[in-house]
Amino acid sequence: MLTLANSQKYILIEFPVQLIPQFTEAVFYELQLKGYIPVIAHAEKNTEIRRHPKKLVDLINKGALVQVTAGSVTGANGKDLQEFALKLCQHQLVHFIASDAHDVHKRPFLIQQAYHVIQQKFGKKLVTYFQQNAHHVIDGVEFETLQPRIFEKV
Repeated sequence: MLTLANSQKYILIEFPVQLIPQFTEAVFYELQLKGYIPVIAHAEKNTEIRRHPKKLVDLINKGALVQVTAGSVTGANGKDLQEFALKLCQHQLVHFIASDAHDVHKRPFLIQQAYHVIQQKFGKKLVTYFQQNAHHVIDGVEFETLQPRIFEKV
């Protein structure tokens, strides 16, 4: 299994855009039994998570981590995704900001701009939290997360 940053621990999981598969909790549980920590990729883009954010809270409470895309935080992926990504950050449902820069021409590397937006909205402490979490993944170590807070859909 390929892990993030060769961490031997963190594994990136990408849901379909429209839904959270019914078998997600079972798969996450099996991964965790094998020592892996699931990281949900660009959660802000998932329709079911946007409609029912409590489902994301439940997955986090069961050990999953969440990453949102820098382009969503900055508004490059649209105002609606920006609003939801920031709402996730505000409610401590995000652990990482990711570049999602598969192709720097079509998807530019906006991580610094995203950190700037987060700092303006929520302060430097949250930016530092995201940066430290990224280093924990690179180092392959577990870390404490902020307590997620439930909110109704945007």
